[in-house]
Amino acid sequence: MIKNERQYKITKTQAETFRNALAEVQGKLATAEKGDLIRWKLQESALKSQWDDLEGELREYENLQQQHQGTMEISSLEELPGALIKARIAAGLTQRQLADKLGLKEQQIQRYEASSYFGANLNRIQQVIDALGIKVKKQLFFPEIPVTTNAVFQRLNDVGFTKEFVERKLLSPLLRARIENGDQDSDLEAMVFQSAANISRIFSWDTGDFFSSTPLPISAQALNYARFKLPANARRSALPAYTVYAHFLALLMIQATPQVMPKPIPASWRHVRTQIIERFGDLTLHNIVRYVWDLGIVILPLKDSGQFHAATWRVRGRNVIVIKQQTSSEARWIIDLLHELWHASQNQELPEHSVIEAEALYLTADQVIEEQIATDFAADVVFKGRADDLADQCATASSQRMEWLKSAVQKTAKASDVRVDLLANYLAYRLSLEGQNWWATASRLQTQGPDPWECVRDFVVGNIKWESLHGGDRQLLEQALHNQESSYETAN
Repeated sequence: MIKNERQYKITKTQAETFRNALAEVQGKLATAEKGDLIRWKLQESALKSQWDDLEGELREYENLQQQHQGTMEISSLEELPGALIKARIAAGLTQRQLADKLGLKEQQIQRYEASSYFGANLNRIQQVIDALGIKVKKQLFFPEIPVTTNAVFQRLNDVGFTKEFVERKLLSPLLRARIENGDQDSDLEAMVFQSAANISRIFSWDTGDFFSSTPLPISAQALNYARFKLPANARRSALPAYTVYAHFLALLMIQATPQVMPKPIPASWRHVRTQIIERFGDLTLHNIVRYVWDLGIVILPLKDSGQFHAATWRVRGRNVIVIKQQTSSEARWIIDLLHELWHASQNQELPEHSVIEAEALYLTADQVIEEQIATDFAADVVFKGRADDLADQCATASSQRMEWLKSAVQKTAKASDVRVDLLANYLAYRLSLEGQNWWATASRLQTQGPDPWECVRDFVVGNIKWESLHGGDRQLLEQALHNQESSYETAN
């Protein structure tokens, strides 16, 4: 949302840049050969989407300036921060002029609006409401249940989140610090209310319902088009709630990476391997992340425990790969990322497409086959198409005896010039298909090095345009990428 003339001018320049780029791509599309049509169509779709968004923001700001309306009415707390900003613009007031009316400095109004009034207490918000002539339904400030941190924890526990997860991932750091400092709920009411409003945006809840006895629903929107099967013995509220949370973060990643343009994604392991080596020199996790990103696929690394361990979402033609691993094995991260790359390469003609990785035990027969194809694709990329041959060599060298397999893997890897950790993981996967568990031994063959989650996280953080995000959204994404794992499953 545009909040002042400076932002308006910047947005107008950005919109013009995207309009010119779109016209250029459309010109190339008109004369493109058949083999290049998908590439140019993907770029046209991405550019048009971002241009439309910018034009929408410009029109909204211009319309507000022309309205000069005296009052504005809101019916839900979610509307309040935006309504305060819109009402100021519609009233013809600059941020400095509103600050003067309230006896504040201009910078304070700028901070309020940049953070969607997070941190402003209820008295201050009421002063702004009065100064701008906004009509607010009284029940917004008279919730059914007390506005306390315990109420927040209990309501979110009901949908599957532990208190620890809520504190670390959903509450603002400032509110968490105040809680740890022992502040009383009566002093935190405004901050709790605003945190609840921010959390409610994730799940499309009305904040008024948050502090009521109404059950909080979990929308199935994040699961649309997705291959997803909830384990029969799972707590049925926890997994959908976390999936909606992860989907919201994926949408934020798309919003925060407008510079990442989608390109055709190779579905051939030969093409992928060749391109990575030609561009970056070696098949390290860092290089694979760079390659995937260059294909226009945004990566979101998470470090929360739970049953869903990866997902690929395509939204309006933009792909996001979510990797949620707690392991320090770089080999596992490499295979998982390449596995999800294969999923992203499928059905590229569809603007909306999703794959959510549940436990293999709960997949259908067709889904199991699809997962095997994706893992074999990843193995062929790292082993140059020799995955089956290497597995056979290990079986021969160990005389098919499990107690000799560790040594056989080490010898085969050295003789074939492949990484021991990758080969060990692949053998453990192959054995799991036969009902044998060799993961513990494979884990002892993993290379020790930097935390792979931090490797991916650092790359991602360095390529996010944080200024593209609303204050509360930026806070949620920053907390998700903070180096602190947390369990989201409800305790028994």
